[in-house]
Amino acid sequence: MEGHRPTRRSFLAATGTVALAGIGASTVARGSDPLTNGSYEILEGTPSETTVEVTTADADGPTVMVVGGLHGDEVAGYRAAGDISEWDIESGQLVVIPEVNTRAIERGTRTPADGVDLNREFPVGRDPTYELAQAIWSVVVQYDPDVFVDLHESTELYNGDATDGVGQAVFRSYDMVAAAKAGRAVRHVNENYVGNRTNKFEIGYFSGPNVDPNGLIAHKASRDLDALGFLVETLSTGPALETRVEWQKAVVRKLVEDELFADGGAPEDDGETEQPPEDDDETETPPEDGDEDENEDIPSDDEDAPPEETPNEKPTPMIETTPKKAETLDLSRGDTVTFEAAASMDADGRVAAYEWDLDGDGAFELTGDTVELTLDACGDYPVTLRVTDNDGATRETGLTVSTKAE
Repeated sequence: MEGHRPTRRSFLAATGTVALAGIGASTVARGSDPLTNGSYEILEGTPSETTVEVTTADADGPTVMVVGGLHGDEVAGYRAAGDISEWDIESGQLVVIPEVNTRAIERGTRTPADGVDLNREFPVGRDPTYELAQAIWSVVVQYDPDVFVDLHESTELYNGDATDGVGQAVFRSYDMVAAAKAGRAVRHVNENYVGNRTNKFEIGYFSGPNVDPNGLIAHKASRDLDALGFLVETLSTGPALETRVEWQKAVVRKLVEDELFADGGAPEDDGETEQPPEDDDETETPPEDGDEDENEDIPSDDEDAPPEETPNEKPTPMIETTPKKAETLDLSRGDTVTFEAAASMDADGRVAAYEWDLDGDGAFELTGDTVELTLDACGDYPVTLRVTDNDGATRETGLTVSTKAE
């Protein structure tokens, strides 16, 4: 996981940032790996009071954060998050806020009585202004997760357009590791849990920085904290509640298995082909705290100086495949997959170049908005797209297609 620190949990514990003592912490023996379990309240004594659950394994590893219940009528999300908070992990740290928006949950509605959609109150690059969003975001920043998962539901199935419905989908951040994780999770759950072909999970991208929907907590965790970000949606109409809860837990388990259930929380830079190249600059980096305010306080020596130019925004790469959603399929040796990048966009200009790495070696061998790959052996094929805008800014994304063993 390029840029992430697999021993962040031990660093936070050493600096005292994660202080479980005094918040109902307990040590529970699980074989040779003791777990420290703790919980504490935020906004205590207010109508928005909610609980943060923290589980820390004895073995070092990355930090995973899972949240549910940002919308009060999406029951499977907060039910699954509650079950996940009780997992016995083998490495790293698991932080869960099962019921983020307790006022909305009590009403059984998307929003509380004030009508504020909480999952639009997390602007990228800026602090939230809504009180509950401020409190939740302070917890996210405190634990600085390597992986962030937000659990939701929708009344309609996802068909590639997030405006009509997003059920039965895993949306993910724009980086190769997130792409590989989402692909594995969707294939696993579709094969082992979802019997109805109509309800099979699909994969979608996070919307771009200037594209609706905006203000989502998973987007902010990904773009401001460099976390691998995922938003999981199940279909709330049709499948039974317990079934949807099991689907959500199965997806999350597969997404975070490397972080929480690997032997000793081994670092992820182990040479696997699904890792991003060292120069990967997928995730936008926010300005250092205070930079903007400091600049505004410095008087200008030249009152007639021209205004500062607006920084160029990086382009947004998008990969579409034929067959559709090839990263979710178990393909056969000899199959050919077409990868198309024409849906990529640039908010303040145009996409000027498309480059492809089709063998996972970090070198971009092909150009053009469409390429083909014939799968001539069994195994995984990591594919990376790099797009460049007319001002020279680049961004990469990727996915992994797989052939089943014969």
